[in-house]
Amino acid sequence: ISTLLPFVTGMSGWLYLGGVLLLNIGQFRLLWALFDNADTLAAWRLFKYSIFYLMWLFILLLADNVLMTSHLLHSMS
Repeated sequence: ISTLLPFVTGMSGWLYLGGVLLLNIGQFRLLWALFDNADTLAAWRLFKYSIFYLMWLFILLLADNVLMTSHLLHSMS
């Protein structure tokens, strides 16, 4: 839920929202598998995904900020 706050507060745009929603779907899928007792490697997969998740979260924030800034610069000229 907290990953949606940059969009809700207007600090990021639609690119960030779309990306973070896809990342959250993947994380919830792995979290659901963690509670499946038959899958013994679920915790390890969730841990590896969380590192991947953080990397892409920051990339999305950066890319969205660059797009928003370039859009503002073009509208001012």
